[in-house]
Amino acid sequence: MGNTHRMFSIELLQSNLNTKLIGKKIIYYASTKSTNTDTWDLYKKGECEGLVVITNNQMEGRGRGKNKWFSSKGLGVTCSFLIKQKFNLKKNGLHAIMVPVGIILGIKKNLKKF
Repeated sequence: MGNTHRMFSIELLQSNLNTKLIGKKIIYYASTKSTNTDTWDLYKKGECEGLVVITNNQMEGRGRGKNKWFSSKGLGVTCSFLIKQKFNLKKNGLHAIMVPVGIILGIKKNLKKF
């Protein structure tokens, strides 16, 4: 796993993060079947909340339930976050809405600085 094929620098990302938890540990795979599966496997091995798994090439991505997640090699960044369940199971879908909205708001806020 060399730095030559990354679309971005994990070190630069971490040094510019202004979070208390998310992204304090980032694991990068040049290629993987599913960042979601990787994150669950790492959780079972003892990884802690806040972990982010990133790839440029996800081949068998999966979303919530049995949904498939499609991504194109080299055209984006695919990632999964390890966060504790904050809502009861009836409201669990809120994570799927709140995380992307938080990311979008963070990007918008930081783009205004440039």
